[in-house]
Amino acid sequence: MDTTYFGRKWGVMVLYDAISKRALSVLEVKNETIERYRQEVAALQERDVVIQSIICDGKSGLLGSFLDI
Repeated sequence: MDTTYFGRKWGVMVLYDAISKRALSVLEVKNETIERYRQEVAALQERDVVIQSIICDGKSGLLGSFLDI
């Protein structure tokens, strides 16, 4: 999962499945927040998506938010 910015105020947040090689969630965002990542992971889990691991670029505090994964 990561967010790529196109300018200072617009970005695309993507949660990607490396096994199926498809995006599971794609969102337009103004800023990247830990809460938004938490919401998206929770939404995937509600759809019965099994999350075995999370790979991210090290945004401060992000990995500590998913200690059960």
